[in-house]
Amino acid sequence: MGLLDLHRAARALVAPAHPAAFAPGAHMADPWPGDAGAGRALVHGVLSLGGAHIPLEDAAAPGREAAAWLPHLHGFSWLRDLKALGGPHARRAARALVARWTEAHGRGKGPPGAFLPGVRGARLFAWATHRGSLLAGLDLAPAMATEAARLHRSLAAGPPGVGRVRAAAGLLAAAAVLEGGDRWRARALAALDSALDAQVLPDGGHASRAPGTLLDALAACVEARVALSAAHAAAPPFLAEVITRMGHALRMFLAPDRGLALFHGTGEGAPAHTAAVLAAAGAGPGTRAPSSLPLMGYERATLGRASLLLDVGGTPPPEHADRAHAAPLALAFSYGPERVFTACGAHPLPGPWRDALTATAAHCALTLGHRDSAPYAPPAATREEGAGAVILEAAHEGYVPAFGVVHRRRLYLAGRGCDLRGQEMLTAAAGAGPAQPLPVAVRFHLHPRVSVALIQGGTQALLRVPGGAGWRFTCGGAALGLDNSVYLGTGTAPRKTKQIVLTAALDTKTARIRWALQREVG
Repeated sequence: MGLLDLHRAARALVAPAHPAAFAPGAHMADPWPGDAGAGRALVHGVLSLGGAHIPLEDAAAPGREAAAWLPHLHGFSWLRDLKALGGPHARRAARALVARWTEAHGRGKGPPGAFLPGVRGARLFAWATHRGSLLAGLDLAPAMATEAARLHRSLAAGPPGVGRVRAAAGLLAAAAVLEGGDRWRARALAALDSALDAQVLPDGGHASRAPGTLLDALAACVEARVALSAAHAAAPPFLAEVITRMGHALRMFLAPDRGLALFHGTGEGAPAHTAAVLAAAGAGPGTRAPSSLPLMGYERATLGRASLLLDVGGTPPPEHADRAHAAPLALAFSYGPERVFTACGAHPLPGPWRDALTATAAHCALTLGHRDSAPYAPPAATREEGAGAVILEAAHEGYVPAFGVVHRRRLYLAGRGCDLRGQEMLTAAAGAGPAQPLPVAVRFHLHPRVSVALIQGGTQALLRVPGGAGWRFTCGGAALGLDNSVYLGTGTAPRKTKQIVLTAALDTKTARIRWALQREVG
């Protein structure tokens, strides 16, 4: 079906008499910016998500690939991309595509995933916020009333996670713009309170331990607040409190380049969207990032222009571990606006790349016996500060099931951020130890903007970041080498980069590897 046919289908929805109606004067605005480039692609029949692209007809067809696109396609968040593009072509495409959906799926027929509470909530919020602009003239009230009534009956269904927050926000949006929608508000708020209580930790972090999931949950909370404001209904105290708490926590993961730190399936994201969510939560520019999120499991050290992040959490609970990475004690290091050490990243869609990027070896972490870490409990982390230095230390037991070995990492940041040192200590657990020498590898993946070369006969590495600043990497207790790596912080195409790899063998009950990264002076 071409856009002309879709436009004809849209006209069939314009202003028929119907008992469902919008409340007089009801108005909601989408709080988030769109991507005009993605909107332009959509006008030409291509759907975009996180740098990936697929023909719209393929995304709507049955099959494994389409299933990965289903929440985005049926959630209608791409309406904001058409809004950002603007113009008559964008408006015609928006009206036609919404009309096509209501014609094909308005009676609840279609892939089951299109009717999960979270997807349905996203759809209701998108329709509510764009009905007076992109979708002006479409009689969406009947479709929205039907969707809201079905969502009201299924709020607690579907998988746990952000979808439950988004479902409640979507029902609140329908309640704000539809006549008689007040009847849904109490249950939506109760469901929202329950979902947030199950997911948001007292330190403001998310149970998934993923910065990207924390961002999504916070955005959904802000959407719920927008819906309540549009209905002239007071937001409950719990919502204001959790938005503030989550905004403060999310600030920890904002890298100097305005993208997110790459932990547990999180990509850099869209900086404009992240900035808008932080600003809406009262955590915009000038807000100080927390140094510790003990329950979400992260520590941050900031000195001078340097920023160091250390993952000191355990494996997320099963209900929130669908995107979890095997990355015990993984670190990320930035200086000025540049990422220096980083994980390889995350892929926005399921498949081989997403699976590969969950491996321990895809992070700035230690691997033992060429194996991924097993699930592990949160390490006991310690932090010391004073005399212009920060020391972070933690240990994990992810290699105890396979090898009976505990890994302890100790990091020291000083010299106004120009002196980063680490120690990797391996110790056999009580009564255990390796039956044979075990290969050890400590990896430091470099951002593609960082160049590296071996010097001093291959015993040291010289790093250069854009602008010419040089850093010298040295080590003890291991052999230093370079290997190829990839970076998937944005989009779906891997970017070539390098990694520093320290190799050794654990042939007794203990081993210690020391390393240092120090900025060159002059």
